[in-house]
Amino acid sequence: MGYVGLLYLQRQIIELKRVDSIYARVANIFAQRLAQGATAAPMAQLAQLQSENITMEIAVLTSELTVAQIQFQVLTNTRLPYSADPSAEIVPISNFTSDFNHVLLLQTQAAQNTATATTKYEQKRLLPEFSIQVNSNTIRGVGGDEKKYGYGTRFTSAHLGLQIPLFLAATRARIAAGKVNQELAFNQTQIAKQGLAAQRRIAQLRYETCLRKQTYYKQTAQKLATEIEQGVTRNLESGLVDYTDWLPLIAPTIATRNEANMAQYQLHLATIELNYLNKE
Repeated sequence: MGYVGLLYLQRQIIELKRVDSIYARVANIFAQRLAQGATAAPMAQLAQLQSENITMEIAVLTSELTVAQIQFQVLTNTRLPYSADPSAEIVPISNFTSDFNHVLLLQTQAAQNTATATTKYEQKRLLPEFSIQVNSNTIRGVGGDEKKYGYGTRFTSAHLGLQIPLFLAATRARIAAGKVNQELAFNQTQIAKQGLAAQRRIAQLRYETCLRKQTYYKQTAQKLATEIEQGVTRNLESGLVDYTDWLPLIAPTIATRNEANMAQYQLHLATIELNYLNKE
C-alpha cells in the first residue's frame, strides 16, 4: 500500500506541474495583452491567481510525498528516501492456487488440528500401558567412600509393569468434549473458507470494475481531454476565446486527468487485494 501511495502522489505532482505550466503560459499571454491594453486587468490577475493556487497545491503534495517517503523508508528499513517510478505498470494478477495454506485460515486450521490431537491423546489413555524399567548402580572412578572402583556391573535390576485404567468416566468425558471441540473447529474452518471465497469474489468484482474504469480513462477520456485542452488553448492564444470562455472548457480536462490518476490508484489497490486473497 505504501508503494502505491507514493506512486499516486508522484503522478499527481507531475500532473499539477503540467497544469501549472499551462496556467503560467496563459497568465503570460494576458500579462502581455494587459500591457498592450487589449484586455482588462482582472483577466490577467485571475490567470495569475490560478497559477499561484496550483503552485501551492504542488507544495502541499510535495510535503505529503516527503512524509510518505519517510514512512515507506521506515517500513522497508532503508537509509535513502524511496521514490516510486511514475511509469510503473500494474502488478499482474496471480492465479488462484488453494485455500489450504492461506494466512486467513491458519488460525482455524490450527485450532482444528489441536482439537484432533487432543482427542486422539485422550483415546489412547483408555488403552493399557506397558512399562519396562532398568535400574543400574554401576559406577566407575572414585565413589562416595573415597574408594576407586573399576568398570563393573552391580546392583542391577529390571521391572516390568502393566497399567490398566480403572476409572474411565473422566477420560471418556474429555474424549466427548474433544470431539465437540473438533466439530466446532471444523465448522469454524468451513465458515472461514466461505468467508474467504466471498471476499475473493468481491475483490474480483472490484478489480474488474476498476480495470474497466482505468481502461476507459486511458483509451478514451484522456485522449479527448488532450484534444480539447490543446484546441481551446490555441483558440485562447489566437484571441478567438477569452479567459472566461477558456476556463470552463479547460477545467473538465484537468478533472478528467485527475480522475484517471485516481482510477489507476484504485486499480493498483484492487490488484494487490485480489493477489493477497488468491495466494496461499
